[in-house]
Amino acid sequence: MEIVISTTSDPYGFVWKKIYKWMAVDFIPFEEGWKHFISFGDLVKSKRLAKTRHVIWLATTWSIWRTRNNIVFRGYVFNLDALIDQIIFISWFWFIGRLRVNTSFVFSDWCNDPLVCIDNI
Repeated sequence: MEIVISTTSDPYGFVWKKIYKWMAVDFIPFEEGWKHFISFGDLVKSKRLAKTRHVIWLATTWSIWRTRNNIVFRGYVFNLDALIDQIIFISWFWFIGRLRVNTSFVFSDWCNDPLVCIDNI
């Protein structure tokens, strides 16, 4: 399976730009999925929690995949804001699931600054 990271003006390119904006980092366009994956993981400073480094990238890619399938096979209409909300929620859910520890961070903290949550565990 080839992962295509769109950096053009199509709807999925806008998804990545909004995710980077939510994370308060500069958008880094890459054509090759594996390079994008690696650079995305480098945004996380904490080396202790390697298993959480790519949770936002994985949630974004998975959500885009599901959205594309829903559009093609179920006739859904693309909704950028709903997709971004879904990515934020799924990444939080996966983040908490991967930690398997109690954290003082709550969902609103994640919504405001996910990198702080990841880097301070």
